[in-house]
Amino acid sequence: MENYVAGQLECLGQALLLGLVSGVAYDLLRAVRLRWRYRWLTHVSDALYAVALGLAVFLFAMGRGQGELRLYMLGGIAVGSVVYFVFFSCLIRPLWEFWTDTAAALADFLWRPVAWIIEFIKKAVFIAKKYFYFFKKYATIKKYLSKHRNPKNTVRGGRCNEKRQKKKNSEKRQKA
Repeated sequence: MENYVAGQLECLGQALLLGLVSGVAYDLLRAVRLRWRYRWLTHVSDALYAVALGLAVFLFAMGRGQGELRLYMLGGIAVGSVVYFVFFSCLIRPLWEFWTDTAAALADFLWRPVAWIIEFIKKAVFIAKKYFYFFKKYATIKKYLSKHRNPKNTVRGGRCNEKRQKKKNSEKRQKA
């Protein structure tokens, strides 16, 4: 087994680049977290970053390290991240903040018509429920009245009049 220094230096350079890219990704997620300050967003973005970085290191070790994760690869990734945060982060962070603000404004602009439509549908459903409820009660009352209405007894007044009518009918029968 031979040790090729040129191959190891090339792998170290690529590890430095992977560290720089991981710093850029972390800075982007930091800008998103600072734009929307939700606790759950911080946890989700940190978990997403950890999974993505772990997958990137795994694939890097499989591809460039022939399946072995060497210590100088981890050191190169760490040094690349530190170099990014010391020298480039202060230059790139305002750019990320601008683009996250722009993306938030665009999302708000695109969401407004959807929000208006949703609000209109809510109001229409509320009005429809109110009127359908009224028509349902009206139809129920009409159905009840048509079923229980006595065609011979058209006198208004409810039960008292029915009793009077029965009394009058019984008196007529007795006289006859």
